[in-house]
Amino acid sequence: MDEWQVCFEVKGLIAPEKPLKFDDEIAFKKAPTSKGKIPLESDDRSIVFFKVSSDKKPDFMEMRKKLQEFLSFYGLVTGNYVECPNSHVAYQITESCPFGEIAHLSKVFGVRKLTDEQKEKHKRLLNYSVQTFKDFRSVFSDSSKRYLKNAITYYYRALKDLSYLSTEEALIDEMISLESLLDSIRYRLSLRASILLSLEGKENAYDLQKKIDNLCEKRNKIVHGSEAVSVTYEELIELTRYVNKIIFIFLKVNKPKKELISILDKSVLEWDFRKMLMQLTQKSFQQVTNQSKKA
Repeated sequence: MDEWQVCFEVKGLIAPEKPLKFDDEIAFKKAPTSKGKIPLESDDRSIVFFKVSSDKKPDFMEMRKKLQEFLSFYGLVTGNYVECPNSHVAYQITESCPFGEIAHLSKVFGVRKLTDEQKEKHKRLLNYSVQTFKDFRSVFSDSSKRYLKNAITYYYRALKDLSYLSTEEALIDEMISLESLLDSIRYRLSLRASILLSLEGKENAYDLQKKIDNLCEKRNKIVHGSEAVSVTYEELIELTRYVNKIIFIFLKVNKPKKELISILDKSVLEWDFRKMLMQLTQKSFQQVTNQSKKA
């Protein structure tokens, strides 16, 4: 039975030169040198391969869906938005063209070169992204975790907005992500977010709540068009970091959302619940810290 590989070129995902395979069905590899009068290669262009059997009709929409789901987690781990065009090519898998290999590409859009140290860092991040996706990909199919799917999806949209310097759109998407996890009511959202983030011990809850509440107010003014609002890129980078940490808390804490929110609310006044919350969130903060060290 013949096997084929369907290839998508993406920009912004940094993969190693040797294919990194995932469940022997998906592979990631740095895009080869473009073919032309002036050979060019860019370290942030990669090929994503999907293996398909000849007895099955390829479902390209399903492949793109899986790819977008993975890229959402890649964005969660790296903070990078990855462009994924609609076009794709297919090659039969043979001895001369094995799974995860492609001869050449005809186009190149911009060139970015990395040092060996940077390449190694991004190789670790891609491996970590694959493992994180394996651990938590059920959020895309489990109806009870729809709130997490929504939070990750809008977080990734915010990364895209930031890549185009669309600050107002990024703020709206970041806030939708937080609302999916914490609440759409401004006071509850800012209070719950500040308590969770303060558990890391780097900022106090009072200052965090003021920052987040201020951004909630700006978001409301943008949505309702009540007055002109200035949102700085620096504010959004900080908010993105906050949202990322809170998403990881909800991913890592193995409790239903309603139960976690209940513990969070009780921790405002009761020390026993605050200690319980600290124990629950410790692993998630360690994960974010280890992730930043790897980066």
